[in-house]
Amino acid sequence: EVEVFAFIKILLIALGIKTLFLIKDFDWYETIGMLISIFFLALIDNIVSMIDADPLLKGVTLSGGEPFMQAKKLVKLLNKINNKELNVITYTGFTYEELIEKADEANGFLELLKASDILIDGKFELDKKQEGLKFRGSSNQRSIDIKKTMEIGKVVEYEF
Repeated sequence: EVEVFAFIKILLIALGIKTLFLIKDFDWYETIGMLISIFFLALIDNIVSMIDADPLLKGVTLSGGEPFMQAKKLVKLLNKINNKELNVITYTGFTYEELIEKADEANGFLELLKASDILIDGKFELDKKQEGLKFRGSSNQRSIDIKKTMEIGKVVEYEF
């Protein structure tokens, strides 16, 4: 018997990690960030409506740009849809260890980690590209069970 389910993928309009550090000194960087924030907040209600309208939906995937550059906004979105008990998979170019190290109240990294079920961490590396990896493109990326990892304080990889 095959279970039919669907995931909604939320592609984030954001500047990537590498780009972020290259242009942070320009005056218009803050303006772009503000415009993206306004656009995203305006879409939250539409996203929630789409999710509520789909009875087959079992999960949400957050992927790039870079979800952790908009962590607090994404947590607001996930809090609005958590009544459906959806699985949340979050892709990031950061490693889990980098996120934990950089986490503070201002950036919301820890909140987004806690709101996620599975974290696919690490940048895609072309020289480590490997066929057959489930939901990952290169062998340096990990599928991490966030709930178990945070519970025991050690990275626990998730097996699909």
